[in-house]
Amino acid sequence: MHRDDLLTQVRICARLHGRNQARRVVRAVMQALEKRLSPTAFAELAAQLPADIGVTMSGRHIDQCTAQQLIREVAEELHVPEPDAAFYLRVTFEQLNAFCRGVTPAQLAALLPGDLRGLLSARSADPAQRPRQFVLLLAPAVATLTLKAPDREPTPQPVRRKVRAALPNAALTSSAES
Repeated sequence: MHRDDLLTQVRICARLHGRNQARRVVRAVMQALEKRLSPTAFAELAAQLPADIGVTMSGRHIDQCTAQQLIREVAEELHVPEPDAAFYLRVTFEQLNAFCRGVTPAQLAALLPGDLRGLLSARSADPAQRPRQFVLLLAPAVATLTLKAPDREPTPQPVRRKVRAALPNAALTSSAES
């Protein structure tokens, strides 16, 4: 995973002002997640993150937690309202699922309570799927189109008139003589 890709995508998707703010969001999300995962599972995920994010293991572990508690903790860390914190969590997990190649948050979701699984399994709109979605969207319209050629071809007369009107008289006489 390239550091610039992750932080840039988090910044763009979360509509943040800069790279430092994106770094703070990723760090807050990872620190909140660290308390809910086993040390080995978290270490495998954190090993893929850029070093400048600065995720450290605290050693504290919370057995039971809900999505609301996770959102509240991130909101307090970032000093933002809870709806904003929920949005930042979702965007961060989307980008981590897209960029991590080893252990992803979606793979770790099974280790957490049920209400957190949807949040950790968040996926962004995959650009590779867009053409398929577009075709499915257009399928009824395409089925009504016919592919046969028109009965007669239009004559190019109007085009010739426009070309002759646009050319100077000298060009017309020289082309007519040749």
